[in-house]
Amino acid sequence: MDKKEKCHEIMFFILHQLSVTEISLLRIINILFLSEWYSCLIRKKQLTKITWRRMSFGPCSDDLLDKDFFKPIFSIGGHDTRLDGFSLSLILDDDNVILNSLDREERIIISMAVNHTRDLTFLEQDSLIENLYPIVETNINQTIDLISLAKKAP
Repeated sequence: MDKKEKCHEIMFFILHQLSVTEISLLRIINILFLSEWYSCLIRKKQLTKITWRRMSFGPCSDDLLDKDFFKPIFSIGGHDTRLDGFSLSLILDDDNVILNSLDREERIIISMAVNHTRDLTFLEQDSLIENLYPIVETNINQTIDLISLAKKAP
């Protein structure tokens, strides 16, 4: 399974866990990043093959800045979401995703990230992410080495 398909399955699972069909792009990126961090702490490997970078607004990836990366399952649009108000949103276009690559442990890790952020406002979630060890330990515009940082995490 390639990086795009794996990300689609994880994002679909996140939306399913939250019982929504659209979510702000920054919120889902943050939940995906938190899932990746938890996976590195627990399993010593990422869920995806995404290369994460620390940007001034938090973790991101060149893949996640390309609107075509989300097709054909998702689209990007400006919407008023239940969780974040009006924002650039990830919208589920195809709800026939088969979650065949996520194993039990991966689902538990992703669920843990979703549950840790479920009731947070955008500002609270942003604060949580900005204070994570890999963000604090990585300079802006640098690659975040989640696996190495997980080995050194306090």
